[in-house]
Amino acid sequence: MEKLLRDKKVILLFILPALIPFVILVFVPIVMSIYFSMFDGIYGFNFDFVGFANYPRIFSDGVLRHVFSNTMYYFFIVTPLQIVLGVFLAMLIWFFAGKLSTTARVLLYIPAIMPSMAVGQLFRKVFETQPYLGLVNEVFALLGFDNLVRPWLGLPDSALSIVSIVDIWRWTGFYLVIIYSALTNISDSLLEAAKIDGAGRLAQVRYIMLPLIKPVIVICTVIAAAGNLQVFETPFILTGGGPGNYSNVLPLLMYNTAFAWMDYGYASAMAMVILLQCVVVTFLINLLNRRKVDY
Repeated sequence: MEKLLRDKKVILLFILPALIPFVILVFVPIVMSIYFSMFDGIYGFNFDFVGFANYPRIFSDGVLRHVFSNTMYYFFIVTPLQIVLGVFLAMLIWFFAGKLSTTARVLLYIPAIMPSMAVGQLFRKVFETQPYLGLVNEVFALLGFDNLVRPWLGLPDSALSIVSIVDIWRWTGFYLVIIYSALTNISDSLLEAAKIDGAGRLAQVRYIMLPLIKPVIVICTVIAAAGNLQVFETPFILTGGGPGNYSNVLPLLMYNTAFAWMDYGYASAMAMVILLQCVVVTFLINLLNRRKVDY
């Protein structure tokens, strides 16, 4: 049996059932997007071959540059906070929750499994001003801060920040559960030895726990980074990218370009930009992971 499992043909046979759907669902759409990005117009009607003409448009498109800066703002706010809060809450539950750890993890994980539409509608109600004040504005009004009662999702200065807060709230519990699972694999004898040597909780976290769960944190960071560069549902449901383009992000702009403005070629070129972003960010995270980190 061991000899059989070393045979590359047998290994290929075992992975084919998973490899075939993966290629169909991942690589075929990528190849089709590259192909479509070389055309202009509506697919099936006036779909004219233009070569790489759609790509220079990306660098001269003022709207896209603005939306790209929104995407980077969202990415650099949401990704670090999701991971840092996930690690912090996992440590908090590990040290202090005791028998309530399961309950705490379940409660914090619930937002991650809520339907996107339900989350969007919930927070639209929380921040609304008409026809009734939402929870946030109602609290400000009760406390006497009437100057803070405002349509938060309709203001250029706050719309994207609210979208960011919603996604931090929603997905932090997902990473918390993964990181907490990594903590459970740390040997109790190792932590007991550290206690005997006089290491407090902060020392245990810094010199034992963080280094041991670093690979899991890196994986969570890659997942969070890729997901946040492709964010679509939250801004689509909460603000639709408005007001103006102040909460618009690249995937939402790509969607509108393809299906609202019927420019499939240019939208496919945007898809290649998003793909390139994900590849570059994943590469950089892995590059940083290879370096020695002193905690």
